[in-house]
Amino acid sequence: AKLFFEFRAMNAAMREAAAKISMPTLVLHGGGDVVSSPVGSERWIRTAPAGLAELRLYPGLYHEILNEPEGPRIAGEIAEWLKPRIS
Repeated sequence: AKLFFEFRAMNAAMREAAAKISMPTLVLHGGGDVVSSPVGSERWIRTAPAGLAELRLYPGLYHEILNEPEGPRIAGEIAEWLKPRIS
């Protein structure tokens, strides 16, 4: 029971923190993830300041998207997303 309540508290803290982000944030989530629902990432993105957070859902992929066969392509997408944002 303690683990359940700890997860709920962390979930609430993460949603609250989303509203306070001040730098571009990329959230990646497997659409078939059964460990953590993509709905949580979608809610987090909606809470973040407009234009600062981007969500990419990968339909059919699971929890560890970089360990899926599409992992190298996704790693490339991450690198491309980072390039214009790093100095």
